[in-house]
Amino acid sequence: MLEGLMMHYPLTIDRILEHANRMFPHKKIKTMLPDGSMHEYTYRDFYRRVKRLCNVLEGLGVESGDRVGTFAWNNYQHMELYFGAPGAGAVVH
Repeated sequence: MLEGLMMHYPLTIDRILEHANRMFPHKKIKTMLPDGSMHEYTYRDFYRRVKRLCNVLEGLGVESGDRVGTFAWNNYQHMELYFGAPGAGAVVH
């Protein structure tokens, strides 16, 4: 077996997010808002907001396997939902 090419942990959204926070904490994420203005923050800020959203969803009773629908503009807030819901164990639909 090619041990050097195998991962020793599952490639899940929370792992991807933790990796980005660890490796690129100061890199910027930029999105354009519906009004044409730009929103900019770092992967560290993104990571913290997503973790906070996970806690909020769990506090609202979202459990592992629940489905969470999103209806949002394609911007930083939607990306936070896209990472936050699976972080709380839910499935984004």
